[in-house]
Amino acid sequence: MVKRGGAIIDDNKSDFLTKTLKYCNAFGVFTNFVIIFICMIVIGISWKSMRKYKKVDAKVISVKNKSASEQCLSKTEKKPGEKKISNCVVNFEYLVKGQTTTSSIETTFTKEQYTPGTTETIYYNVNDIRDIKFVTVGKGLLLFAVSVLSLTIMATIVRLFFADNTLVKWWIGLQCAKTAIDILD
Repeated sequence: MVKRGGAIIDDNKSDFLTKTLKYCNAFGVFTNFVIIFICMIVIGISWKSMRKYKKVDAKVISVKNKSASEQCLSKTEKKPGEKKISNCVVNFEYLVKGQTTTSSIETTFTKEQYTPGTTETIYYNVNDIRDIKFVTVGKGLLLFAVSVLSLTIMATIVRLFFADNTLVKWWIGLQCAKTAIDILD
């Protein structure tokens, strides 16, 4: 027992708390590096996806049944709570580099979603212009991954360089307690 600032503090408890905070901080830094690594992979994949597909406005030519057994349903044919799946093939016509191209996409939307003659936004593959999609995960995923990466890098810097600060010790302790509760739960 040691007397510090008028209070009696048990050195064993103080040493235990210091070691526990260091362990929790090391675990947090390791976890942050894993998250940073995963974010870098996700950024690479989404960047590649963004570069692979380009946005274009396409005209809906027709909406057909996928096959005789898989019908393209309308809203009136699908009753609420019913588990019927609409299987439509939507044919599009679009212009890429001065060349008019037609292609189709299979979808589970109802007939009313795509009316022939209307214009829809689609994404075509720059290497194969007949390969089209309704959406790409590129931009949204890239934005999310960059946000998580930025916050994780800031948290890692705080953990590495300001671990002796009282507020940072509290933050590390609360995160450690939350992690312990989550593991035990």
